[in-house]
Amino acid sequence: MPQGATWLHGFVGEYPWATPFNTEPEEWRGRGGRGRDLPVIYEPSWNDIAVEWEYDASLPRNFTMIVPARTFFSTGDLWWDGKDGFHHVNGKTVFRDPAITESGPASLIVDVDDLLESMKRLGLRLIWTLIGEKWILGGPYDKPAPRQTFSQIASLNADGSRRIGKRVFFEDYDQDTRPLMNKKRTDRDGPVKRKKNPASRSTSKS
Repeated sequence: MPQGATWLHGFVGEYPWATPFNTEPEEWRGRGGRGRDLPVIYEPSWNDIAVEWEYDASLPRNFTMIVPARTFFSTGDLWWDGKDGFHHVNGKTVFRDPAITESGPASLIVDVDDLLESMKRLGLRLIWTLIGEKWILGGPYDKPAPRQTFSQIASLNADGSRRIGKRVFFEDYDQDTRPLMNKKRTDRDGPVKRKKNPASRSTSKS
């Protein structure tokens, strides 16, 4: 699955318009796969920016800020609020990383009503992916530890409700840790088939 990009240079107040954020595609600075073999086009929903005093002498410390993916700025009405997030021209902050100004873990909080409107205008859907792995330890030292992968997907509906899919377990680690098209997989309730639909676009958080 493609994951968000990490930008090491640039002033956060100029994201994503400044040259440092536009010289390369986001996927070149991202982690994970590029999604070329996936059934739909996936775009990460957020990126990281390393905010350093080298580019802003007013900062007392260096930190990493979670910011919305560049696709959310394509409507031309989203700007940095000068503190910990991004607001519309009317002054309403709709994205923010509260860990910048408050104690707590890094996260990207979004106004859900604005998010739904943005997704509608951009023709996107938001999904969450859970990808995990279980290892069974304690066996012979000279044999690989048995392991099993599993995944689960949730999506955000147009009315703001969430749809949560079933958790799917895979038996063959080497075979099932890569994208497979139109191949039957088995979960607790029977076979699961992935369908190819090139017309769909999604933005994901993994």
